[in-house]
Amino acid sequence: MGNALILVTLKANFMRKIAHFLGTSAAITLLCAILLVTSPPIHAEDSPAKLSLADAVSLALSGNPNLKQAEKDYQSSLSRLRIAGFTTSYGVGGYTGLEREPGYSSTSGNVYGDISFEGLSGATAALALSPIGIGANQSSLGLSLRQPLIQGKGRLSRKADLALAATAATSIESKQLFMFRQSMVTDVANAYYQAVMQQKRVRIQERALEIASQAEKAARRKVEAGLIPGLEASRAKLNLARTEDDLNDQRRSARTALDRLMIAIGSGVGQTPELADTEAGSELETPVLDQVIQRLETPGLEEAMRIALENRSELKVADEQVAEQTRRLDIAKDKLKPGLDAVMGYSSSDTDEGLASGSLFTKGALTVGMEYRIPLDKRRDVEERDIAKRDLGVLRNLREYEVEQIREEVRNAYRAVESDRASLKINVDNRNAAEENLRLAQRMVDEGLKDNREILEAKESLSELESSLISAKVNLFLDNLRLKRAMGEDLTTVVTK
Repeated sequence: MGNALILVTLKANFMRKIAHFLGTSAAITLLCAILLVTSPPIHAEDSPAKLSLADAVSLALSGNPNLKQAEKDYQSSLSRLRIAGFTTSYGVGGYTGLEREPGYSSTSGNVYGDISFEGLSGATAALALSPIGIGANQSSLGLSLRQPLIQGKGRLSRKADLALAATAATSIESKQLFMFRQSMVTDVANAYYQAVMQQKRVRIQERALEIASQAEKAARRKVEAGLIPGLEASRAKLNLARTEDDLNDQRRSARTALDRLMIAIGSGVGQTPELADTEAGSELETPVLDQVIQRLETPGLEEAMRIALENRSELKVADEQVAEQTRRLDIAKDKLKPGLDAVMGYSSSDTDEGLASGSLFTKGALTVGMEYRIPLDKRRDVEERDIAKRDLGVLRNLREYEVEQIREEVRNAYRAVESDRASLKINVDNRNAAEENLRLAQRMVDEGLKDNREILEAKESLSELESSLISAKVNLFLDNLRLKRAMGEDLTTVVTK
C-alpha cells in the first residue's frame, strides 16, 4: 500500500511538470498512457506462502473455473425448479382505437386483465376481466374451470410432470456437483503429493550428489597419494557427473509437478508456494502425511462395500433416473386412456355501449358439464410407450451394472491400501538396511578393504529405496483417499481434518 502511494505521488509530481510544457490536454493523454503501462496487472488470487493440502483444496473449491461451471449448472436447475413451481400467471393491458364507417365514427377501448392457474392435480382455471369498456367495447367477465378425471390427472398431469421432472433434474445436478467436487479433490490431492514426492526426491538426489562428491574427492586424493589405481578416480568422476545430471532432471520434474498442482487448483497458476509437507529436515520427513498415515483407519472389505452401496451418488443418480423413466412410462400409458374432464364456464358482459353504465353481470351465462374424449389414432402414443419401456429396461440394467462396478472399485481400492501398507513396511526395513550397507561400505573403503565401487553401489541403492519409501507413503495416502471416495465419503472433510 505504501509503495503504491509513493508511486502515485511520483506520477503526480511528474505530470505537473509535463503539463507545464505540453498543456493540459496533452498531459491528460500522456497520463492515461502511463497509467496503462505502469498499473499492476490483474491476476488470480495469490496462494499462501506455505501451501497445505487443505489450503490447496480450499483454493480449488473457491476458484476452479470448471467447478464454477458445475455450480452454475446446479443453480440453473434450481431456477428451473422454481419456474416449474409457479402455478399462476397474470397480466393487465388496455386498448383504444378509432372506428370509422360511412356516416359513422366512434372511439372504442377497454382495460382488461387476466389470470390463469394450473395446479399439480391437473386442474386449470382462467379468469379474464374487462372492467371498463368504451364505445363498442363492453365490459365483460369470463371464467373457465377444468378438472381431469381420468387422463392427465394427479402426478401424470402436465404441471406435475414439469415439477417432478425439474425436481429430479435438480437432485441429479446436486449429486453430479458432489461427484465433480470429489473428483476435483482427488485430482488436487494427487497433484499435491506428486509435487511433494518430486521435491523430496530432489533432496534425496542432493544427498546422493553430496555422497558422490565426497567419494570422488576421496578417490582423487588416494590416486594422488598412489594408494589406488586411477580407474577408481575415473569411475567416481563419471558417477558424480551422472548424479549431477540426475539432479537437474529431478529439479525439472519437481517444477513441472508444482505447475500441475497450480493448474489442478485453477488459481495462482505460475506461483511457486512452499508445500507444507516439504519442510526443511530429513529427506523422508513428511510431517502432515506421516500424521495422516498414523490415523488411517480402514473398515473391513464387506463393511466398506455396504457403506459404498448406501452412499454412492452414482447409485442415487441411477435411482432418480429409473424413477423418472418409470413416470415417463406411466405418462405414455396414460395417453392411451380416454379423457374425461369436469368443465365449468361462466361469461357475462354489460349490455350498454359507452363507458360502463350498467351492471357487468347483466348478461351472464353459466355452463357446467363433462367432456369425454376417445383417442382413435394411437399409433404415435403406442410407439412412445414402447420407447419408454425399452429405456426403463436399459436404465435398470445399467443400475445393476453400476452396483457391480462399485463393488469392484471398492475391492480394488481396498486391496491397494492393504498392498501399500505392506509395501511401506518393506521399504522402511529395506531403507534401514541400505543405510547400514552404505555405512559399512564407507568404512571398508576407508580401511582399504574394498574399492569405491561399493560406496557408489550402496549410494545408488539407498537413493532408490528412499525414493521408493516416499512413493509408498504417497501411494498409501492416495489409495486410502481413493477407497474413501469409492465408499462415497465426502473427501472435502477427509483432507481438511
